[in-house]
Amino acid sequence: MTVAPINELGVLWRGAYESVLLKVRHDWNPEDCEDEADYRDSLVAFLRGVVPPDVLVEMEYPHEGGRIDVFVRWPRLLSTAKIYFELKCDLRVASEYDRLIGQLDRVGVGENDVVVVLCGDTDPRFTARLRQRFAGLLQPLVPFMDVTAASFTIVEKSSR
Repeated sequence: MTVAPINELGVLWRGAYESVLLKVRHDWNPEDCEDEADYRDSLVAFLRGVVPPDVLVEMEYPHEGGRIDVFVRWPRLLSTAKIYFELKCDLRVASEYDRLIGQLDRVGVGENDVVVVLCGDTDPRFTARLRQRFAGLLQPLVPFMDVTAASFTIVEKSSR
């Protein structure tokens, strides 16, 4: 199924973060993904297919001494939007949750636009903990939101 590209008018209206997030949430349907690398590759291919050619979509992007799973840089007239995606597949053990929190701290949740993509089989306790930990930053997906504020969102996807 072909997905329509992100509309530049929508980016002007909602901002790059919200426009990309809406596309990922509603139109990205990962198939036959077995592990985090498969989900990452699927997300990167999807994003590259829906953003304009001047938008950078890069995997394993270096940032603050670590690596971001997927990074999107969207140049705009007055500024450049930067969106950081952290993927976690089959989040079922506390040590992996703790590792994710460390990764999010390095990314700078609250300072940067961050999307956590929980893939596969996720223990609902960890989803609830994430929501609780970042409750003040979780942004509802509504038009007219302040696009200059850093946003944090959790997206849950599965191909199984």
